Amino acid sequence: MLHGDNLRRRYEYIANKAQSGTVLEPACGPALFADYWDSGSYAGFDINPTFVKSAQKRGLEVVVGDAYDPESYHESDIVLLCDALHHMGISRETEVIEHSSNAAKKRLIICEPFNDPYLEIISSWGPVRKRLFELWYDHVEKDGNNQVRFKDFRSKIELTDAMLDGFGVIPEHVGRELTTIAGDMLVTYHF
Repeated sequence: MLHGDNLRRRYEYIANKAQSGTVLEPACGPALFADYWDSGSYAGFDINPTFVKSAQKRGLEVVVGDAYDPESYHESDIVLLCDALHHMGISRETEVIEHSSNAAKKRLIICEPFNDPYLEIISSWGPVRKRLFELWYDHVEKDGNNQVRFKDFRSKIELTDAMLDGFGVIPEHVGRELTTIAGDMLVTYHF
């Protein structure tokens, strides 16, 4: 409900960018991307056993795994991080990106939301209202075993800069394409 038609649009875009081959999705949640992927095999892992069981009931190759643990990864043509990094927190996202880029043979695709509308709304609020909003947002965003915090969301400019910089992990010589779909910023790194 939160994403509306944007979910379909971004997954169709990602499937087009991935092209074909094997896909690994760390922190896959309920593995929604698998419903849009028919050009190769799909595997995912998540720390939340409820999400894993739900995906397995749909016949998907999804297991319990931790995005911070390099042992959870295996080499794949495409590694997809979709709506995952803000659940890791800015202080730990580089670990996940490093493990993901090491596993990706052809492409690493990252999709993250930016919160410009929320940031604009609360910028005029006093500190008490801002803090109440942040507490509410942190609670609503918890959809698994994550430590998501409003402070870990970026504006569109901040997210664009981080993606262009490769989050301080992806080497400068690696090709990259950025696009925006509604409130999501996507980057494809070509290895």
